[in-house]
Amino acid sequence: MVKDINPGTAGSYPQQLAAVNGILYFSAYDPTNGQELWKSDGTEAGTVMVKDIIPGTAGSNPRQLAAVNGILYFSATNGSNGYELWKSDGTASGTIMVKDIIPGTAGSNPRQLAAVNGILYFSATNGSNGYELWKSDGPASGTLMVKDIFPGPADSNPYYLTNVNGTLFFTATDSTNGADLWKSDGTEAGTVLVKDMVPGTAGSYPYYLTNLNGTLFFRGDDGTTGYELWKSDGTASGTVLVKDINPGTGYSSPNGITSFNGKIFFMANDGSGDGDQVWTSDGTALGTNRISSAYTTTGGLRTHDWEEPFKPVNGKLYIDLVDTTTWYRELWTTDGTITGTHSVKTSTCWSFI
Repeated sequence: MVKDINPGTAGSYPQQLAAVNGILYFSAYDPTNGQELWKSDGTEAGTVMVKDIIPGTAGSNPRQLAAVNGILYFSATNGSNGYELWKSDGTASGTIMVKDIIPGTAGSNPRQLAAVNGILYFSATNGSNGYELWKSDGPASGTLMVKDIFPGPADSNPYYLTNVNGTLFFTATDSTNGADLWKSDGTEAGTVLVKDMVPGTAGSYPYYLTNLNGTLFFRGDDGTTGYELWKSDGTASGTVLVKDINPGTGYSSPNGITSFNGKIFFMANDGSGDGDQVWTSDGTALGTNRISSAYTTTGGLRTHDWEEPFKPVNGKLYIDLVDTTTWYRELWTTDGTITGTHSVKTSTCWSFI
């Protein structure tokens, strides 16, 4: 344990971890200050609260932590304003609100923070427009809406903001199409639909957007194959199905898509009756294969964290899984091969990774 922030049995609940210049920032609770922004250099003495943004026990509840050019950005409330965009250089005096996008207590609720070419992108509402794509270069004057994708008060709801070689990809909805794949160069004119995979308002619902060597991978549905693994080079013609893992109208529903050692790793169900298993892909149909073989008759594997079940650590990829026979949580590891994909340890607790 690095530090007992909240002495006793209650716990400080560290969460929203982000690294900036070798320092770990996170949100944590103590009974004197509430949930506030903390930082740590890995030592007990160097694990300290950055700023009590709301003095007293109320807590500013920092969330959506992201690093851009050595500065930490996050969403928080100071009690007078709702949740707005903040930034910190690691000092109390340097922890300030970037812009009060909606003056008063309503809050613009910044979320999905992502860095591209030194610019912070995020989803927020200004009260007149719904949740749209915004950007910030640091000061209030440089914090503005990129494009009102779904004009008026409706939400385009940009989600899964992902940097691929300096282009921002994300999922959004406009007045004509359902939730589909979009990209942006940071300008209004350069914020465009990549491909209407399901013509009309149905939407392809791209999920788990992930960059692998300059190619975007994601889960999508073209209305024919169901949710399967797709990839895109940013063009409509280059946005294609990688493999119909569960052929026909069934769907493999890839989740937790993660890049590691030049390949994509994910959980998927091929319809064989084995349930969810661990898969890997090099971006080709031939190179997209299942690499776990256990629990083939017990409903497959499950993950406790559908968003991020895979965790790369020191050159190894770990997986947070649940054995559907015992319903014990298990720590797995994989090197991308069948023999190298196995359980490391079983536990009856619910606090791995």
